[in-house]
Amino acid sequence: MSLQTVCPLPANLSQIVATTCAQHFGQIVKIAFERVALGDFDAGVGNKITVEADWDTRISANQITISDFCENVLVPAGEAITEGGDDNSTLYGQALVVGKGQVTVSGRFRGLSSAGKASYEQFVSESSVYNQLSVYLINEFGQLIVSDSTVTTDVGYGFPIQSFFIGDVDSQGYNTHNFNIFQWNFVGGWSDGFKVVDLTWDILSK
Repeated sequence: MSLQTVCPLPANLSQIVATTCAQHFGQIVKIAFERVALGDFDAGVGNKITVEADWDTRISANQITISDFCENVLVPAGEAITEGGDDNSTLYGQALVVGKGQVTVSGRFRGLSSAGKASYEQFVSESSVYNQLSVYLINEFGQLIVSDSTVTTDVGYGFPIQSFFIGDVDSQGYNTHNFNIFQWNFVGGWSDGFKVVDLTWDILSK
């Protein structure tokens, strides 16, 4: 993802917003998949992200589907894409930051049936179309991690993903379980405007 720069520069620096209440994702244990725009929660009538009935409506309409419990979900930090550095290609040999790298999220499902694994294959095709598929992350506390640049109550959107993959069974033999690994890509800057949403009902039971 290319970097957007401001030109001309403003007259003064903006003050850094102090973080008075730290936010952490915790352990991601479930994932809700949606077709972008079909299941968005925009706080209109029947569209509130904190309301269980509004989720049930979308699940029943196959607009959103919630995964099995998953393990070892890792969301690495994005890396800078640079040009040059200690050579003659840039002024004074300085490395220039020209973009943000994509982020590859990985995890695994334990003991999936063959039918269960097959149901995840749909996301391979869905995620091959740009801005077609998005995910809501669900942590061990039953909180939602969603996208909402305005940080408005009852509004929430999924994070668009690309290149979903689910692997074949990983079986290591005696005294081990079967696993299926999965992964997808977030674009650079995917977490800008994230918020953690507390629920009064148990989304982990869905």
